[in-house]
Amino acid sequence: MAGNRHQLFLIHGMGKQGEGWSTGMQSAIRTAYKNFSVLSALNFDDVFEFVPVTYDQHFEDLRQQWAKQAASLIAFLTPLAQEGELDATNKLIVKLAGAADSFKTDDFIRTHLLDVFLYRFASLSRHTVRSHVEKQILARLDSLDKTSTIRWSVIAHSLGTSVAHDTLHEMFSATAQKSKVALGELTFPNALVMLANVSRVLESDIDVYTSIVAPGAPAAPKFAVRHYMNACHELDPFPAPAPFKPVSTWPAPGVRADGLFTDVSISDIEELNVHSAEHYIRNPRVHGPMFNAIFDSQILGAGDIDKAYEKYRATLPVDKFIDELKSFNPPAGDGPAKIIKAWRDFLDAVKK
Repeated sequence: MAGNRHQLFLIHGMGKQGEGWSTGMQSAIRTAYKNFSVLSALNFDDVFEFVPVTYDQHFEDLRQQWAKQAASLIAFLTPLAQEGELDATNKLIVKLAGAADSFKTDDFIRTHLLDVFLYRFASLSRHTVRSHVEKQILARLDSLDKTSTIRWSVIAHSLGTSVAHDTLHEMFSATAQKSKVALGELTFPNALVMLANVSRVLESDIDVYTSIVAPGAPAAPKFAVRHYMNACHELDPFPAPAPFKPVSTWPAPGVRADGLFTDVSISDIEELNVHSAEHYIRNPRVHGPMFNAIFDSQILGAGDIDKAYEKYRATLPVDKFIDELKSFNPPAGDGPAKIIKAWRDFLDAVKK
């Protein structure tokens, strides 16, 4: 197929990412694509191209410093606490950092909690991450054939949903002239797909309900994406403290009526790790609307998705993991320490 392929930018979640980290997401998307005979006429690799986007190197640099001497993390965090950039949650992290011996061997704190809280509460970290992600996106788009149509979408997971939201806001805000200088009139993404959306949990300097990252007509100044898809599992403990649940006026009723905002809540359980990107993607209630958003067309009808979903449901274990997963979900109003404990208990259980 001549011309540019649709670029699918994959943005990872929290934790240290190894080589080939996106292989699972790519495989799940390819397999989901094969679920629908209506798509069989379009060879996936003729239409789409995966572009993994990483940002964990910033946190990895801090981890390496910290591995040499845990005091370096304390030195990084303590001034933030003194300057008022850290709330009670992060002051707890500072206290935890004092236990240097356990910190060096504690993977949960080193590779998950550290990423999440440095992005949320350390302005230098979050701006470094956003800039790094934006550069990768712009470099890839700039490498494409400018004489052909440029189409792209973003599929983000977990911490990556917050990173994707904030990066797109900065790229397309009125003051983001650097993007226009780099690519002329920068093409808006067809779709922003948010899996395990924690953008409200990690909301900092950009309000997720008033930012430019809303679905609609991208030519208008209020919109930065054509389609916005939010997918949340009812028993995923990470979005639970502040789920992305906009009121009926976000986006505008007309935008909702046009099907440009898709809010998917799932409860099906394949395995204990309901938070994984692959667990979300394999569910037809997620990947069906995802393909429609990416294609900017109702290429898959409700009947197509229902049929694939019933087939998927038949493969699931019955009533397995439900009680255990419920125990990991922090009730509304829980304090930071209880939320952190629930997240940790969940990840520990997943590892077993």
